[in-house]
Amino acid sequence: MQSKTAPCRLKLPRVRILIETSGAYGRGLVEGIGRYLSIHGPWSVYFDIHALEKPLTVSDVQWQGDGMICYTVRPADSKRLLGSRLPLIDLSADPSSGAQGVFSNQNRIAELGVKHFLDQGLRNIAFFAPAHGRWIAPLLGEFQSIAQTHGITFDVFDAQGFSKRRPRRDQRQIGSWIETLPKPCGVFCAYDGFAISLMNVCHELGILIPEQIAVLGLNNDKVICSVTQPPLSSIDPCVNRIGYEAAAMLDRMMAGEKVPTKTVFVDPAGIVERQSTNILALSDEDIAKAVRIIREHACRGLKVCELAEAVTMSRRAFEKRFQRALGRTPKEEISRIRLERAQKLLCQTSMPIERVASACGFQSLTYFGRAFHRQAGMTPRAYRQAHQNPNVDQKDQGAW
Repeated sequence: MQSKTAPCRLKLPRVRILIETSGAYGRGLVEGIGRYLSIHGPWSVYFDIHALEKPLTVSDVQWQGDGMICYTVRPADSKRLLGSRLPLIDLSADPSSGAQGVFSNQNRIAELGVKHFLDQGLRNIAFFAPAHGRWIAPLLGEFQSIAQTHGITFDVFDAQGFSKRRPRRDQRQIGSWIETLPKPCGVFCAYDGFAISLMNVCHELGILIPEQIAVLGLNNDKVICSVTQPPLSSIDPCVNRIGYEAAAMLDRMMAGEKVPTKTVFVDPAGIVERQSTNILALSDEDIAKAVRIIREHACRGLKVCELAEAVTMSRRAFEKRFQRALGRTPKEEISRIRLERAQKLLCQTSMPIERVASACGFQSLTYFGRAFHRQAGMTPRAYRQAHQNPNVDQKDQGAW
């Protein structure tokens, strides 16, 4: 997705930003806005450090300026801001608010989460959210739907009666739920902070992570992910891109342009894998060994015959057992790992596409383009334009 450049104006637009920044998500939104302004700005920014759950004041709603970007978990606040008639961009993860908005693609987040657990060989998946938030119910619905499509066991933590004011009782409630889960199980936490509570209870109960419970978070808050034990795997929602696109949309609205779409959905950048999901739950040890080899060497020109030799099987017997264990062929798994690596390089670097193809084990740029299009539904160039973090240095992208 590429944002249009707004017309030049002699007077700086006055923009209020109502975003809580104690967490990585809010800071990422502001960084994305700042990135847009460094290229297309500037604005006169009126910045409020506004707590997510704190109600807006009368002065917040009646502020006289040129535009506003807000992120609040309170639906009533979104409606009050919408009534101010100012150009408004809502980042509340609730497309039903009625405001122009930029949101995470929750369907894609759920697809990534379920697929990640399936790729680890897990057939039991659970959803953990010890709170009620505007983003939780829609995200849960997406997870349930995708899990049902794959015919896998799916469980949900019941947050009814859960309260942070009674930590010991709440820990017992979480513990009772964890003990009922079939093991091994992959648990998706709807926020990285929730994963801390879940993992602490697992440690108290002696439940092994990731061997019995593999834990996946959301937001890729590097501070949280680094202090959990083991370090937390997490989905990166590409929050900088959300902030960037929000600023671009508001800039066009303040310039009097008609914005063609009311909502923009940003795909996540991918999963940042750490030790909390580093499990391969396959009963066939030979195939588990082959999958580990693929993950480590797929981008180095690995061949199926080398895999069969590594597990001392004939190629035919190996391919049959591999297909039976994972539901895909060894060649398909090698290609999948290569293409996942390519997607990360396209999102996180400005490496020329020809070098991306080579780094991921593709000898032909044409073959890479075709394989990438089959998996992602778009060309590598289009994928980069739609998903790349706006903070990536663009200086050598003329080599694309």
